[in-house]
Amino acid sequence: MIYLAGAYLIIWAASFVLILSMVQRQSRLEAELKALRDRLRGQNLTWQIQVASLHGRKFDRAEMLSEQEFYQVGRFIARCRAEIPVEELPVAGSHDIGYHSDRLGRYGELSDWPGCAAGIATVGLLSDGRVKGCLSQSEEFVEGSIRERPFREIWTDPKAFARNRRFRPDLLTGTCGGCVHGPTCRAGCADLGFAASGRLYENPYCFHRIEREGKVPIEEIW
Repeated sequence: MIYLAGAYLIIWAASFVLILSMVQRQSRLEAELKALRDRLRGQNLTWQIQVASLHGRKFDRAEMLSEQEFYQVGRFIARCRAEIPVEELPVAGSHDIGYHSDRLGRYGELSDWPGCAAGIATVGLLSDGRVKGCLSQSEEFVEGSIRERPFREIWTDPKAFARNRRFRPDLLTGTCGGCVHGPTCRAGCADLGFAASGRLYENPYCFHRIEREGKVPIEEIW
């Protein structure tokens, strides 16, 4: 995990999390990522970068990445994927890094973003038996517990996983409302969007929005 003077990134290398390091915001973001990239190259690892969604009393939204920092991360990943041989270091952004950029190259695990899969194609089971559509999601997305009823009953409950299963484009709000990609994107990652906006169908962390509004940060030296 990287802590950027109030901003958090989770950086997975294979099955372990890198040691916490502290750097200054913005001007040091890409420098820190580059240092980690150089350390991981040739180590037979797969590098996945994920934005930490901040929940609970310990963190607040002010500590999340700014939209410019978010874009910097996407640009860094796209460059890594374009310039570093996959045999040397496979790099990808997690499902909370996107979406629909007209400028960046391939930055995600998928060539096209099909929308959040939580409760549709994925499910998460916590150690205490609680069930979520995705383990990254906050407490608001808990759908039940296998200690109280069978998993099959939770999964097939028509009221469960409503954020994705009962989605309609007219539910989108903010800049996601009316977006040409809205019907398939569904406001990107459910957890990051909710943590950032407090709304189920609004996600300010979006490359398409940042580019459309002319907020792309100045490109730093690679």
